[in-house]
Amino acid sequence: AAKARLNTFQTNRSLQQRIMTRITRDERDLVLDLALRRDQFDAATRETIFGEAASFFRARFALPADLDHLSDEQTVINLALLVQDAKFTG
Repeated sequence: AAKARLNTFQTNRSLQQRIMTRITRDERDLVLDLALRRDQFDAATRETIFGEAASFFRARFALPADLDHLSDEQTVINLALLVQDAKFTG
């Protein structure tokens, strides 16, 4: 049986709260847009875009060093999965 993947962003409550209190509507939209459109980029562009986005969000949300094993793309995807259902009123 395949082992289910665990999204640390969703299981770590303090990390989840930090992200959800800091992320703006525009940042949320960007993360979701990148996740949805990732297959539309050629490999080099995809690597560059996800690299820059992941670097920005790692710093922005003070992501713990023990998550450095995640690829840039997986970091952005995990963020997208976390924020996809968030409600923004502002």
